[in-house]
Amino acid sequence: RTAPVPPPTAMEPCPCGSGLRYRDCCEPFGPMPELPEELVWDVLLDQRVVAGLGNIYVSEALFDAGLSPFIRARRLRPPAWDRLAESVVRVLEQGVRHGGTTLRDYRDAEGRSGRNQTKLWVYGRDGETCRRCGATLEGYVHGGRSGVLCRSCQPNPRTRFVR
Repeated sequence: RTAPVPPPTAMEPCPCGSGLRYRDCCEPFGPMPELPEELVWDVLLDQRVVAGLGNIYVSEALFDAGLSPFIRARRLRPPAWDRLAESVVRVLEQGVRHGGTTLRDYRDAEGRSGRNQTKLWVYGRDGETCRRCGATLEGYVHGGRSGVLCRSCQPNPRTRFVR
């Protein structure tokens, strides 16, 4: 018989493979102090954090994940980060599958414009109806970058932490 494996200490990597410390993942309690005070919008646009994301794909990923761009990053708990990571991958894969997003002058290596702009759920649709819930989409500018959100599908939660 093998001896039971003790649970990891709070600062050790979580055994679930998330890459987070145990205390921040499978033993959740308290805020995650290593996360910044910035808005999740700003964190995702920071090329040191996630290279290659621009305001179009960030707007789409936040909508897909059901998260407001105006939530502070430190308020997101691991399930919300997981949902957001999956959404980022999904919107980037969609963009690649459709040849990129051409709003003005984007062209691929062969000079073709992308087709992903016709697949966007929110970006570029300010004032139009949300395809998911029927509410009116709202445009905003933050940090010199424009975005669009649905306040119904992406509410700013009243709870301290977002799961």
